[in-house]
Amino acid sequence: MWKNLRKRHDQLAILQNRRKLLDQLINLKISRPADLIRKVIFRKTFEKKILSKLVTFTGIVITHDRSIDEITVEIKPYLGQNETAGIIRKTIGNKYQDLIFDILVHGSIATHEECSYSDFDGLVILNDRALALTDQLRGISSELSRLRKWFLKTDILQHHGWFLLTESDLLNLDTAYFPVEILRHSKSLLKHSAYSIRLIPDSDPDFSKTFSDVSNKTLRLTESVVKQMDMYELKSVLSRIFLLPALYHQAKYSKGIFKKDSFDTVKQEFGNQLWQPIDDASRIRSQWSQKVSKIRSFLIMETFPLPLSLRKIFYPAAGKRLREQICSLLPGLKLLISEMHKRLEQP
Repeated sequence: MWKNLRKRHDQLAILQNRRKLLDQLINLKISRPADLIRKVIFRKTFEKKILSKLVTFTGIVITHDRSIDEITVEIKPYLGQNETAGIIRKTIGNKYQDLIFDILVHGSIATHEECSYSDFDGLVILNDRALALTDQLRGISSELSRLRKWFLKTDILQHHGWFLLTESDLLNLDTAYFPVEILRHSKSLLKHSAYSIRLIPDSDPDFSKTFSDVSNKTLRLTESVVKQMDMYELKSVLSRIFLLPALYHQAKYSKGIFKKDSFDTVKQEFGNQLWQPIDDASRIRSQWSQKVSKIRSFLIMETFPLPLSLRKIFYPAAGKRLREQICSLLPGLKLLISEMHKRLEQP
């Protein structure tokens, strides 16, 4: 039994490491700015190194957990008018149909609830065979990496890139990374008709770590830090706040939940008084306005591949009122998070 558990653990680690490499290749997800600068300057050398590592995973057979029931999710085509979605659909089209299984849009754009606060949430699902075709994968990754710039057409303050999965990830789905509930509300950008997708969730997702990371980062915020933040940073703070209800629910019940549904569900558990900072943050979201000049927007888009520390100078300053609004959330928010931690520690 221990050998089987160990084998399962090793397989999931392989999938996680493979996703990290794809993240580096496509989203330039690199922790050290110096490494990212080297990636931009010595692009071919960097890509060759990542691609050679990805190829080593292609011969490994990944089995799924047979104790977990298979789930079927219907994916319908996206019929909305979002400009970023249209650019992606037009650019990719059938170009890589043998290598890209699909590209899905999720979040408020997929549910047709797009507002001034919305960003672009996109999921790329690669065919497993793409990982073994080095030249083709290099072309796909370069195309997808360039397309990230167009996320800024939806949200000039966009703070994340593509979500990335492969076909084998779907049969070992890390629901702490991408919950099934999000897939249920996703729409296809490449398919012209509805289809069904087979999923087998991981039997032991680590929901607690994600909640701990996001909540502790929020707990460390101080008024003095918030008052120095620009619009990009303040929106990142708000976006973390909006994740808390879903992450708490997932950590407590070991089950995913759609972010929109999590607000009312978790509010019932804490009551109006403790929940006030979340309601106040939602009010800020509903009134959100981010007017950015054409010149500043151009500079942000053109420098998007660079490290945040270098392109940060182009992001607009935050107004005094917005900074004060977010500062006013902190005392109640920290009280709520502390209570969340206490309840999660209870048996």
